[in-house]
Amino acid sequence: MSLIVVTDETKYLFIDTNVALHYARADKIVWSEVTDHSSNVIIVAPVVLRELDEKKYNAKTIKLQKRAKEYVRWLGSISNDFNLIDIRPDARLHLLAEEPTIDFSRHNLKETIADDQLLACVLSYRDTNNSDVAIVTSDIGLKIKARHHNIEVITLPDRFKLGEEPGKIEQENLLLKKELAEYRNRRPSLAIYAAEVSVLNFEKQIIFPEDNLVNIKPPFIISQLEYVTRGLESEKGKWPLIDNVTTNRLTSNSNVVLTNHNDKSITLKIDPNARARQDKLAADRYNRQLEEYYAKYEDFLKEEYKAIINKGHYCQIAVKVCNNATQLATNVDAIITFPDHIGVSEKWVSIEEPAKPKPPAKPYSSNLFDAARGLLTNPYPDLIPNVPSFVNPHKSGPRINKANDVCYWCNEIKHGFCSTFDSFYIVIPYDHDLTRFQARCSLSCNELPKPQEQVLNFSFNTD
Repeated sequence: MSLIVVTDETKYLFIDTNVALHYARADKIVWSEVTDHSSNVIIVAPVVLRELDEKKYNAKTIKLQKRAKEYVRWLGSISNDFNLIDIRPDARLHLLAEEPTIDFSRHNLKETIADDQLLACVLSYRDTNNSDVAIVTSDIGLKIKARHHNIEVITLPDRFKLGEEPGKIEQENLLLKKELAEYRNRRPSLAIYAAEVSVLNFEKQIIFPEDNLVNIKPPFIISQLEYVTRGLESEKGKWPLIDNVTTNRLTSNSNVVLTNHNDKSITLKIDPNARARQDKLAADRYNRQLEEYYAKYEDFLKEEYKAIINKGHYCQIAVKVCNNATQLATNVDAIITFPDHIGVSEKWVSIEEPAKPKPPAKPYSSNLFDAARGLLTNPYPDLIPNVPSFVNPHKSGPRINKANDVCYWCNEIKHGFCSTFDSFYIVIPYDHDLTRFQARCSLSCNELPKPQEQVLNFSFNTD
């Protein structure tokens, strides 16, 4: 092997064929950043030169053949009797002429394997020059063998890696893909979104059209027992049992004067004991009526709880179809298919409200509001006002068929525009374990050869 003048600051780097073909040329790499040495010698072993010369004609792709030719041409243009060649301020190049002189079998190497020949060159060079030597490679097999022989391995950073230039076939595929994209872009591209979703009588949520996920926030429902207990305690606080009854504001010794239509008056003497007995009888009768009222009110709360749960089943949904391409879409059909366990309806199905019982009238009440309170009712307002709907001749729907499909039609949707359709209603089994379900969507128009398929994901958000 030829002797080279070395210093303690110089790093000697053997590059393999893989680095020459897939990374930047040696004069384009900042070696001082790779090795932390200001002086580096890049060594090209004879086996690497042979492999590069062979790759000029037998590489797997035209791209690699071209790189091998350019690398060999560059090495030939700067070669100078195999002496050190300055290629960068921090690096010199050395084309190694000598083959390795070590005993291959003693180092468990084979002469017929290119990686073993490169390792033999490194071992022979290290033994001859007593230098700080390393192999630059990204080949995992070569890395393992080098470390087995106590040879330092250096992997170049990805920023020096060459881009994968497309070959002839890849270029043709890219061109075909571009033409296909342009052709598709000349056709409509339809997508369906949930424009608005609301759980009736509960919190309303707006769904933005950036995704196909519909979040439904179900009502917070406590248990029936807790609902009935709370309601009954509240009603008992409004209408408590009577312990002591005061009939009127007359004293026990007062007289009651009765006057008839002839202006003749009769003065009656009030017996305090009789008044007390009468008050006790009135209080007992009122308390019995209250106990009956409590029982009826408890039954009412149970029925009201069921009505609330049933209202929680219903969700009102409005959808919109958007044309995201650059061509007008005409005669647009949108079909949304829900799972069998999800009910679908075009209109709101009213939930029967339970009749609220009336509390008994208080005896001898001196408060006009308390006297009338038992007669007051709390009617439930209509959930959806009966307003005549506007009929748009350019679109129709929803129409529900037996296959659990919601069908819409629109005369046209311009490119870059959306069409929002009338709401429909879904009936969801109220189950706390139910977290999500999907609805399949099919969108078609005159300009599309086949329908576009899409999925709307309905998710229950309990946050």
